[in-house]
Amino acid sequence: MSQYGADAIKTAQEASIKVTDIMLKKFGPPEDAKLIEFQGCEVVPDTEFRLSQIRRMDPWRIGYLSLKQDGTEHFSPETQL
Repeated sequence: MSQYGADAIKTAQEASIKVTDIMLKKFGPPEDAKLIEFQGCEVVPDTEFRLSQIRRMDPWRIGYLSLKQDGTEHFSPETQL
């Protein structure tokens, strides 16, 4: 593996840890979820995905998911996470 690959993996793993920490602090563990049930943030190299698979996953971004059926007034602006 090249140095670039190792650096990319390390950066992605650090980002995953930060995302997990932020989400659990903000929304709590899955068993206590009231707004978002955060189940994890995994590091997956893009070499394991075909473009068609990435397109199917794209709609499942944080901004679109909520356990609540009405508005998103309880969501914090990105700058407050």
